[in-house]
Amino acid sequence: MSDEIWPVVFVCWKSKAEESLADIKKGSMAQPPSRKIHIRKGARFLFVTEAANMLASGHVADVQSGHFLLSLQFCAESAETAPCMTDTLLQDFKKIPKPFLKWPVSSIVIPPNHDDAILTPEWFQKVTQMLEEKKPQPLDDSNLAPKWLQKVARMFEDKKPEPQKTVSPVHHGVEKSQPQAPDKCPPKDNRKEPLQGVESKEALLKSWIPPALEGLLQERVRADQWELIVASAFKALGCQVELLGQATPGQPVPDCIARYISPTGQLTEMIVDAKAGQWTAPIDDLRAMNDYCSKANPFSNPLFVANSLAPNVHEKLKEQGIHGKPLRAITGRDLALLIMQRLTDPCFHVELEFRRIFM
Repeated sequence: MSDEIWPVVFVCWKSKAEESLADIKKGSMAQPPSRKIHIRKGARFLFVTEAANMLASGHVADVQSGHFLLSLQFCAESAETAPCMTDTLLQDFKKIPKPFLKWPVSSIVIPPNHDDAILTPEWFQKVTQMLEEKKPQPLDDSNLAPKWLQKVARMFEDKKPEPQKTVSPVHHGVEKSQPQAPDKCPPKDNRKEPLQGVESKEALLKSWIPPALEGLLQERVRADQWELIVASAFKALGCQVELLGQATPGQPVPDCIARYISPTGQLTEMIVDAKAGQWTAPIDDLRAMNDYCSKANPFSNPLFVANSLAPNVHEKLKEQGIHGKPLRAITGRDLALLIMQRLTDPCFHVELEFRRIFM
């Protein structure tokens, strides 16, 4: 028997398109019934609607407890804007018998060299190639940011850097100056800054943080307010945020789930537990996070966010692990710096910064 992993086409009802797309963006999908053949880890997949709109493509990263974990190569922003098959590709797709699509999401595995195959490997290759040739449609996260953030970002984009002046040696008592174009991404100066430079940077940081998020820079904030401030900070970084703690008081759930989807469709999901004041990494908090992670997606990253951290917190967390994932903790000031960088640095990448946190 060949070890080749056969590709699969997931077909969902048109009425379930948006719901299915939301699951795809999270990187997890309930395992639909397949036609006699088992879908294997590593299989290439296409996810389309019965109306032939192409929602996503990629690989099945894993199969766990009745769910597929998906690695995305293409993901449409919405079902309405998803590209649609045309010509012979569409005609071949419409040959799928209706009884094969009786489930909200059905799966059709494509074996090679089968005379009775519904779809052929050649058809699958042409469709995936068509998606690869398309410029990936970025998932627009601008609408996820608060209105104040969008307004400030537009103000910054409108500003043009003023030419810098360099002073040449004095000739006959006259100074000559020439405009100097700033570098696109100037190298960082690692020399120790004087006190005045530190104070000016602190003032600059505060100027970029709106009143609603000033708590990020404070030593202590009331616990219920801190949860909302942290959730808003992740929204300001372009994350989709699912509030859980305040929505279900008394239940064993994290304060929120923050999901960042990159322009290429890659998902970073964070289980966030917000801790007001100085956090010392007590064992009860670590046990609670373990419970949260046991019920979450296996690719989620546990993260504590506090006003400040006790000196030995990072050492404590290094000794702990949750389901094979390292524990991480950051401060509100860390989030404030990321927000300011997102607005002021054209070379800043949110996804890369999140990855660095969990490395």
